[in-house]
Amino acid sequence: MKNIELKYIEINLFEKEVYQYYIEIFPEEERKPFKLIKTSYEKRIYKYYRNSI
Repeated sequence: MKNIELKYIEINLFEKEVYQYYIEIFPEEERKPFKLIKTSYEKRIYKYYRNSI
């Protein structure tokens, strides 16, 4: 089994380059709308920032 390497990616780049691929891979009933993904992304960034202060 291969190791998985995590990468940080800006949400704008994700929307332009990754989200289209995500739509192709996952069936419609399993997909999350981009707006929900973006909200989750922003909340995690906020939590990380808040915890580091």
